[in-house]
Amino acid sequence: MKKIITSIVLLFITLNLHAGELERAIRDGFIQGIFEAATKAVEKGNCRMDNVNRCIELGNENNASKNYAEAMKYFATACDGGHQEACEVAGINANNAGNINTAEKYFSLGCDHGRKISCHELGVIYGDQAKFDQAIARFQKGCDLGYGGSCNNIAMLNDRTGKKLSAAQSFELFKKACAGGSDKGCYNLGIEYEERNDLKNARLNYASMCQKDYAPACNNLGVVSLKEKNRAEAITHYTKGCNLGFQLSCMNMGGINVEDEKYAEAFPFYVKSCEAGNYDACSEAGWIKRWKQKDLPAGRPYFAKACDGKSILGCYQIGLYLTEENKNAEAMKVFEYSCGKGNKPSCYEIGMLYYNEGKMDQALPHFMSSCSKDLTDSCYNVACVHSLAKNADMALKFLEKTFEFGFKAWSEMEADKDLDFVRADKRYAALIKKYKK
Repeated sequence: MKKIITSIVLLFITLNLHAGELERAIRDGFIQGIFEAATKAVEKGNCRMDNVNRCIELGNENNASKNYAEAMKYFATACDGGHQEACEVAGINANNAGNINTAEKYFSLGCDHGRKISCHELGVIYGDQAKFDQAIARFQKGCDLGYGGSCNNIAMLNDRTGKKLSAAQSFELFKKACAGGSDKGCYNLGIEYEERNDLKNARLNYASMCQKDYAPACNNLGVVSLKEKNRAEAITHYTKGCNLGFQLSCMNMGGINVEDEKYAEAFPFYVKSCEAGNYDACSEAGWIKRWKQKDLPAGRPYFAKACDGKSILGCYQIGLYLTEENKNAEAMKVFEYSCGKGNKPSCYEIGMLYYNEGKMDQALPHFMSSCSKDLTDSCYNVACVHSLAKNADMALKFLEKTFEFGFKAWSEMEADKDLDFVRADKRYAALIKKYKK
């Protein structure tokens, strides 16, 4: 039986692309452009439906002082007095005050009056309430009225609710969104261009957003730069994205440094990404400490944090610590989680835990499920378990699979008592002769 401890945790992917974005709500709850003549005519008295300019003036004053609930009342009165824009702004102030029901009422009025932002805001509210069909309907009206953010959200919401639009439909919506002034639409259009391998136009869209300090666009600009073999430029964009607080860019900067074997330089980038909630980055930070800098105690807290965040690789690595600490029951739990998520080394470790307890029937399926070219020891261990069970045919079958995958530990195998039974089979010697060069 072979026991391995492996450092296979490295996750670095230089093409770590941030996905599409929804356009969220507007928060500017005031009205501009009360023309001078009207302002002069404002009666310095109470806000009334027959004196809407005074209501708007008072609404603007309260909005400026962030007294949104009071501002909403004045704009609501102006709306009731027939001022259509005031309906929209009443909704915005109600939203800012956390009064969603009132916001919905006034956005509905604004949308009915053909106010494109009201339609968009109403779509956002319905989307947050998981009323997706109603949300898409309002976004469609906002898009038809020329609001780019609504066009963007039609594509994004259909995608997120499983109502997939065709690639051509999404592309046209993002083009319309970008032309309609939606920054997120321009960003998402960049993703569409990149997926079409039109790196020139992808770059243009990402660059326009990165210049506005939109960190995901800087990250994706780095991805495009790497595709164009411009590593220095990728580093510039990833660095900007990371400095703007975007954890995926920090992760990518860590990866670039690992690629250059600059582990000390990579470590702080992974830590920054880890602290921002990227648990795979926590695994990478732990990997550097444990496997590259040989500081086992320093690696443990990063793997523990990664596993707490359900990082598959983090759970695998913390499981190794637990087995080394003879905490096998705890190790089994974390290995079962990561094995269930497809991490073959974890399945292998479960097999070893059962093997060491003499539970061969439970060990066997875990060795079999992890047997692969990248984990030949699992294949070898399947052969060992079958040999112990006196099943020569299966033992030989998996020994041959092990050899085909490039197994080379011949002297160790010859001394392995688990193979005594199959070693007595004449086919064993022929198999060794075939593969041992």
